[in-house]
Amino acid sequence: VQNVLKAAGIAIATQYRQEKDRHNGQSFKLNGGNLSCHSIYMIPCRDLRRSGNEEVFRRFVSEALRMVQNDGSQIQSIAIPAIGCGAIGCDVKFASRILINAALHELQQHPQLQLC
Repeated sequence: VQNVLKAAGIAIATQYRQEKDRHNGQSFKLNGGNLSCHSIYMIPCRDLRRSGNEEVFRRFVSEALRMVQNDGSQIQSIAIPAIGCGAIGCDVKFASRILINAALHELQQHPQLQLC
């Protein structure tokens, strides 16, 4: 999170701190700031453990796609960070495989989600 906020800029980092307190553990959206993206979706992932539970990853991806859909935006791409690979220490290859599989699962379960 800190690397994203640093790249997005001081205004987004400040907005993040305010929104994090206001949303009390719930997901929320920030604008892209200095990044070349439209939005940053902040999704807490409290249940993530080093062992990497597939269901936790699936819920994370599902929440990201739900937020995009609720936002009403037509997306051309979505970037999902390698959650768990920093401080928690999940294996990058494992996390990547699980996140990709979770995204495929969600897109198969919800064919109404249209990627441009």
